[in-house]
Amino acid sequence: MTVDDVIAVLKAAVPDMPEEGPLDGSNDTLKVGDEKSEITGIVTTFLATAEVIEKTVALGANLIITHEPTFYYYDDSPETFPGDPVLQRKRKRLEANNITIFRYHDYWHMHRPDGIYTGVVRQMGWQKFLEKPLEPAAKTGSSQGWQDSLEGHSQYVFLLPPTSFRDITKQIKTIFGVESVQLVGDEDALHERVGLFVGSPGPHFQLPAITEHKLDLLICGEVDEWALTEYVRDAQTYGRKLGLIIVGHQPSEEAGTAYLAEWLAPKLPEIPITHIPSGYPLRTA
Repeated sequence: MTVDDVIAVLKAAVPDMPEEGPLDGSNDTLKVGDEKSEITGIVTTFLATAEVIEKTVALGANLIITHEPTFYYYDDSPETFPGDPVLQRKRKRLEANNITIFRYHDYWHMHRPDGIYTGVVRQMGWQKFLEKPLEPAAKTGSSQGWQDSLEGHSQYVFLLPPTSFRDITKQIKTIFGVESVQLVGDEDALHERVGLFVGSPGPHFQLPAITEHKLDLLICGEVDEWALTEYVRDAQTYGRKLGLIIVGHQPSEEAGTAYLAEWLAPKLPEIPITHIPSGYPLRTA
């Protein structure tokens, strides 16, 4: 089986995927390596860090399916940082070990149900609190608006029994395995309608969802501090009960890339598939 064969399997699961080529505007493409390479093993990860690459080498695998960019910019273009020594060393390490990297971001979010959210909701164990179940959506018959698939960022709403902001924060830290989170809110406030926004969808998805879904708490991966955090702070000043918990981008999505390995395994039974967590680089001092 070749890299091309694996990519075909990944694309076949996506609604409205064009028969030829990537979706217009999508960066889900081969970043380094040879699409005709024979697969010795597959690694899934949130981010193909230098450490993940070394662990891939140790496994004898030669295909990394990563969710986020490998070369520090959204399109992974080497021209973005010409002559940069870190980028060059990373690329040379991949080439020396014949490792191919394929980015699977937009396509995995387009999967129905969204592949990232499926893994994260399972990690949380909050399935019973979902307002809408994780069910496959019907095909639209059009591939023109693949970006609109990210509207899934606003559809995962949980209906909790009234729970204090303090207690939810403790649960979130345990669930996502982080020592600290960033908060805006009243520790004693009780919350019921909770919106989950993994990764970094941006305020153009987060802000409308607050009103549309009547949310009183948001759990986010990453936010624009000048937008969402200030909105929540102003809402509180105006007397609205609204809270915000910021977990971090990687902690909020890694479980979705672990789920990818689980999802792929029965489709490629002859290929060893391993999930390697990329880990969270930030710490508090």
